[in-house]
Amino acid sequence: MSWWESPEGFKSLGFAKTLTPNHVSYYGGWPGHQAPEGKSNLLLKIDVTGITLRKFAAIFTIPWSDVTDIAVEGPEAAQNRFTATRLIALGPLGLAFKKDRKGSGEAIITVITTAGDEAIFHVGQTLPRDIAPKLAPLAIQARRATKQDGQTDQDGERMPSAGALPDVAAQIEKLADLKAKGILTDEEFASKKAELLARM
Repeated sequence: MSWWESPEGFKSLGFAKTLTPNHVSYYGGWPGHQAPEGKSNLLLKIDVTGITLRKFAAIFTIPWSDVTDIAVEGPEAAQNRFTATRLIALGPLGLAFKKDRKGSGEAIITVITTAGDEAIFHVGQTLPRDIAPKLAPLAIQARRATKQDGQTDQDGERMPSAGALPDVAAQIEKLADLKAKGILTDEEFASKKAELLARM
């Protein structure tokens, strides 16, 4: 039985039923789910089913079986984690995230999945210190489950499955497209390209 399926497992982590941050913006990263219209007035519902983005109804759910970690950071720390892969996954939304949140004291929740994707949520009117302790037990459980699966690299980081490893050439093409559209400068393109090539 998985940790979230145990009758007392979720409750023992300090959750009576759900955690529901509001004033949420979604910046993308969960494949097939772009930011909806009115993206800044959403809710996250965190319960035994997973992490659900909602407006009037559920938009999508990231099930616990797909979650390998949850990071709660301030905007500056989140920006420092912007890798080439992350920028490509988010496209123009990634740059919007960098511009919109710079200097803000609000919380950024990043959900890392088994495929190596990173869904990014901004929680308005909430500081990282207010929400990180509430999500820390869930992040610990997700990391433990990942380690038990035995799918980690030398640093203990989750490794995407072979089928999920990104095609570096395709990612460089996407970066070149962002550069051609004027979204990336020559320097940013060169830096992100080098970052991708270093991972080969």
